Amino acid sequence: MAARPPAAGERFEHQAARTFVHRLAFVAMLYLAFATAFRVLDWARHPAAGAPAFADLVLQLEIVVVALVVCALRPPRVLAHGIGLVVVASFATQLASEAAARSAEPGQLALWQLCLLTATSVLLPWGAIPQALAGVVALAACAWVLPRPIAEGTLVAGLGLVAGTLASVCGAHFLARERRASSERTAMLSEEAEIGAALAHVGQMLSANLNRPDMLEQVNRLAVELIGCDWSGTFTWHERPRGYRLGSSFGLRADARTELAMLDFPSEVSPLLRAFRPDQLIEIGTDDPQRLLPSHFRRRFDLGSALFAPLYESMQLAGVLVCAFREPRHAFTARERRLALGIAHATAVAHQNARLIHDLTAASRLKSDFVATMSHELRTPLNIILGYTDLLASGEFGELLPAQREVLTTTRRSAQQLFELVSSTLNLNRMDAGRETVDLDVTNLDELLAEIVEEAKPLVRDGVRLTYTNHLGSRMVVTDRVKLKTIVKNLIGNALKFTDRGTVEMQAHARHGQMVIEVRDTGIGIPEEQLPVIFEMFRQVDASYTRRHDGVGLGLYIVKRLVDLLGGSILVASEVGVGSTFTVTLPLTTAGYQIAS
Repeated sequence: MAARPPAAGERFEHQAARTFVHRLAFVAMLYLAFATAFRVLDWARHPAAGAPAFADLVLQLEIVVVALVVCALRPPRVLAHGIGLVVVASFATQLASEAAARSAEPGQLALWQLCLLTATSVLLPWGAIPQALAGVVALAACAWVLPRPIAEGTLVAGLGLVAGTLASVCGAHFLARERRASSERTAMLSEEAEIGAALAHVGQMLSANLNRPDMLEQVNRLAVELIGCDWSGTFTWHERPRGYRLGSSFGLRADARTELAMLDFPSEVSPLLRAFRPDQLIEIGTDDPQRLLPSHFRRRFDLGSALFAPLYESMQLAGVLVCAFREPRHAFTARERRLALGIAHATAVAHQNARLIHDLTAASRLKSDFVATMSHELRTPLNIILGYTDLLASGEFGELLPAQREVLTTTRRSAQQLFELVSSTLNLNRMDAGRETVDLDVTNLDELLAEIVEEAKPLVRDGVRLTYTNHLGSRMVVTDRVKLKTIVKNLIGNALKFTDRGTVEMQAHARHGQMVIEVRDTGIGIPEEQLPVIFEMFRQVDASYTRRHDGVGLGLYIVKRLVDLLGGSILVASEVGVGSTFTVTLPLTTAGYQIAS
């Protein structure tokens, strides 16, 4: 169990005691420094009187050393103040005897004592009572050495000394009060900063463990560390059976945890659960006046005292955070309450977010399964449609009239577009589901490119020429054939779609040990401001309902995803009205020999 920090009052007393010792040493050294300087000057003027004066100085030094040694042993505050009073009294007495020996004026003696009392009231953090005692000693010392009978000047000096003593006592009182208030403010700010840092740490932990099954157990572990309780547990709501059940714990005995996890607590029969309100803790200390928990239950599960913090989600009690102490306690500190309530709030938000993420993941998985199923089901009739249109076009069922062939060509083109759209959707669904893997194999690049060009011929319009050049020849390369075919075919199809006149040219070559495939067209081109977004999903240069070119904006997105999957890169250069060039760079591995670039 973590050690509980001392209360603000205790911290102030400890700090004040340490400060008092340091300040007492400073006052003593200051007094001795001035006394030494005075005696040196006096000795220079009166050498015969030097020895007794220095003897008094040595005695004062011995008193100071003994006092500081005793104070270094950290005596109680009252004893430390008594030691300080002895030191100040010795100074006041010595000043009085020095004044008497020199037959000094009463005003001069009063001035010396006032300097001493002012220094002690400002520098020593000991309050009004010790300062008043020091003032009484100073007055008594002055009264002891003043000449008799008391002259008018002596009376005035005495009244001045009394007034100065009262002022020093008031100053010591106000300074002590201000020191305490400042210490309390500092302690409060320090505690607020500590609580804020602790809750920020809890938030970071929850964010990092949002989808982990042990998230609540991590919360309980932090609650034990930060609050200093003996064990912590989290009870969450379960629909079947309806009730609150222990979901996680930390520090609880294994047998108690096993037994507690088997119990369900319906809110209808639990006074504790019915007593919860949002943003309110329930504290159970040495007694339980509301009888929220049976005494035998508290003994069985080490609940000598506990803080119960509610976990509310959408104004519904979703769970309870328990911070329990095995020993009974009369009261909990404000820090413990703040931490328990803050941890409960953060846990409620994280628990709700985790549930939302789980629901979204399930919905996304359901969507992916639906899209995959529908895509597969749509591909089957589309394959049949394309097959029969090919048979009709080839004359298997008789010769077609020119008008019939034109209609059949339009039908086949539309069916082919729909087939490619369904295929793109299926590919996209596989990639989003993380089921797309790279299957490397030895591939004849020349045969692959020729196959792609042949399959793209139905998309070539009148007035457009499709060509390709393979500088790599018929060499065998190691790549994922299906993905490379999809990349190049999508780029060629995209180029043919936006080219009404001119050429669509494909080139394959090696550059710096990598395979480079360029698809260049003389189409409409892409505006410069559109280039950064053309690889995003559903992005189209012309997205209006009256656009001339069909498609939903998946082709280039799939190309970019597949290129990244193969460890390559894709660049585009385009000019409106001139054309576009897409350059795909992929790792080049050949079967058995190196390609010279």
